[in-house]
Amino acid sequence: MSEDRELDEIQAIFFEECVEGLGTAEAGLTAFANGDISADVIAGVFRAVHSIKGGAGAFGHNALLTFAHAFENVLERVRGGEIAATAALGQQLLTAFDTLADHVAAAMGKGDIPQDGPALAGLNALLEGGAPEEASSAPAPAPAPEPAAPTAAEA
Repeated sequence: MSEDRELDEIQAIFFEECVEGLGTAEAGLTAFANGDISADVIAGVFRAVHSIKGGAGAFGHNALLTFAHAFENVLERVRGGEIAATAALGQQLLTAFDTLADHVAAAMGKGDIPQDGPALAGLNALLEGGAPEEASSAPAPAPAPEPAAPTAAEA
């Protein structure tokens, strides 16, 4: 068997594992977004994303690798208690999951590499200490008025 064919077969196995991992991650993130912030749920999602990231790196799917790495880092900080596990965070991660799934599809040749800028920025903001936005029915407060510039007589 040629080396290229063997690599293609191994990559096909990786893609099968990606599909399984995406199913696991989606189920876990849906539970997370619905308030199940148990360590088991978070660990299951982490393992799925970690596996996707590892294979992406091994097969040179750099866009998938970059996105999965940021996603994994957020989950690692949630596991470590550095980022609070909240339903709002679960919802934000579930939204980012759609981009992860699109990256996997692109790596499989089933679409273009997604425009992941907003989702990646959201993950990076979490890593830099930003909290997910809580859903609120109250309108945002009005900004404070700017102080008036001093007049010539006051200066």
